[in-house]
Amino acid sequence: MDNDLGEETYRGISRKFCNDWHGWSHIDEYKLECGAPEQNFFFNNLIDWHVTEFYLDIWIKEGFFDLENQAIANYLFDFRVNSPIGVRMIQQQLNNCSYNFELDNQMNAEMVVAINKIDSDDFLMSIKKKRIEFYQKVVDRNPSQEKFLCHWLQRANASN
Repeated sequence: MDNDLGEETYRGISRKFCNDWHGWSHIDEYKLECGAPEQNFFFNNLIDWHVTEFYLDIWIKEGFFDLENQAIANYLFDFRVNSPIGVRMIQQQLNNCSYNFELDNQMNAEMVVAINKIDSDDFLMSIKKKRIEFYQKVVDRNPSQEKFLCHWLQRANASN
């Protein structure tokens, strides 16, 4: 999609930020044989498996599956995979709740423990607010991104 800061993207996986994803080799092979695919083109089940593996790997390795509140887990995971600084913003919000996490944009077990201890409703509301502010700042800095804002805000306001 034109002006997408993530550049080439398939099912939310950005080549710019995740160029080592295994599915790219299959997509590149297809493009060599058949040319550029249409937007939202379904390649095949093998590539879908790579998509599932990509997201499941993040879900497990970064500890989202250990979050006790499913709505929080889903929302934070969505923010993590749809923003290059989502985890850093989660860390900032935890620090606003009297924690002291390094702002390294890396999800870790200590964060999971902290998230499981805090008031889920308050945390979810505060992180939603920060997420909406973040998206608005992206558009303010780069007006070409405004065409994505409606979708971003729908995701940010979603109740998981």
